[in-house]
Amino acid sequence: MSPQARPKWPRARRRAARSDDHALTRRARDALRDMASKARRHQPAFIEPCLPPRALKPPTGSEWLQEIKLDGWRVEAVKDGKRVRLFTRRGHDWTNRFGPVGKAVAALPAETLILDGELVAEDPHGRPDFGLLRRALKGEGSPELVYHAFDILHLDGEDTRPLRLLERKTRLVDVLEPAPQANVRLVESFAVAGPKLLGAACHHGFEGIVSKRRDAPYRSGASHDWLRSRVRRKWHSRSSAYPRNVIAWRSY
Repeated sequence: MSPQARPKWPRARRRAARSDDHALTRRARDALRDMASKARRHQPAFIEPCLPPRALKPPTGSEWLQEIKLDGWRVEAVKDGKRVRLFTRRGHDWTNRFGPVGKAVAALPAETLILDGELVAEDPHGRPDFGLLRRALKGEGSPELVYHAFDILHLDGEDTRPLRLLERKTRLVDVLEPAPQANVRLVESFAVAGPKLLGAACHHGFEGIVSKRRDAPYRSGASHDWLRSRVRRKWHSRSSAYPRNVIAWRSY
């Protein structure tokens, strides 16, 4: 049959066909929009960190775990595939300032994750030195930068914040142990009384401790699920009967 001899569709049938095409197009657009929305929900992004308030004294109950507080910069590491971004606690992207740490996080065995931790600069003896870190941020010197991770907020599409601290610690160990990185380390938790660990922190010259409720979820902002205590030095006069350099604890 020649093109001229082809029968024409009735007008109502043509309108129905166009309506079906428009409906299919709308459904396809809606499906794509839903997929994009789900992808955004599962895509890791900066999360406001938990900020421990001051403690009058370190807690001692069995519901608390204790961690050493390092003298460094609070940093949140966000990994999405091979892309890693390092944020300050206020959400500033400082990835370019901490290059070696970003590469180490990128090598961890997870497609997406968000870590919370402290970035420190180490002196030749492996001890955190905040002065070295500040000079490194100004471009003065190149000390060894190490990221000490103490929590995990997201892992391969799962929001881990509702989990108990002990469960999150297990997830964190599962990520860090299979592929150890020189520039990424785990912050250990200790089931001991706060004053005892603070005394050890004083003795070894650390900044202080952070006490955390073992069964609490991760909460952004100020939360009494985490408490912090810091050491300080007291300087006495020469006439004092005590040594000049005495370390005591205080909250901060």
